[in-house]
Amino acid sequence: MTFSYHSLIQKDPFQTSAEQTVSKSLQFQIRDVNSDSSGPPIPIPETPSPLQQFKSGIKAEDVKCAGGFTLVLKSEDSSPACVKPDTAQKLIERGWGTFTVLSTDYTYQKMNGTLSGNVVLAGGPQANYEVDVYVTDGTTIVGKTLSDVNGNYSIQLPAGNYTIYVPDYPTKQTHFVSVFSGKNTIFNIVYGTGYK
Repeated sequence: MTFSYHSLIQKDPFQTSAEQTVSKSLQFQIRDVNSDSSGPPIPIPETPSPLQQFKSGIKAEDVKCAGGFTLVLKSEDSSPACVKPDTAQKLIERGWGTFTVLSTDYTYQKMNGTLSGNVVLAGGPQANYEVDVYVTDGTTIVGKTLSDVNGNYSIQLPAGNYTIYVPDYPTKQTHFVSVFSGKNTIFNIVYGTGYK
């Protein structure tokens, strides 16, 4: 830090004082006054920016955000951005981007939301139907649950985008759902209408 200040210098007791401008470089060390540690400060590792990580060869969905920030992939080009969770949710709702969900490392993920709905087979509720939830790659399962006797299901998931497959005739249907922090997303599973 560099700053300027004025100093009154009196060269001779019988002369008037002269003003002089002096610049000094000062170095400050900031410490937590509530800490009892008297040792040298522990350096806090800096998280490289999403763009730096991306340009270094890290896949967009594997980019790590600094504490308190959430990873969002821009819908237009899948480039990574780290934003506050509230901002991330607004961007997703407006279609600007999508969440990414990592299959095992939830350290950098958002708060949970709920995915729930009703399972209907050929017009009636389906009990004990296994609802499997996949990440957007369609192969990695992040959660599963069974429907109750009334065909209702509910599962807590980190906020993000998911894939759910529904069996139907002649092939299974692929559905994409989004779960938002602190909110309930309703996705009803209806199948069997194509069977004769």
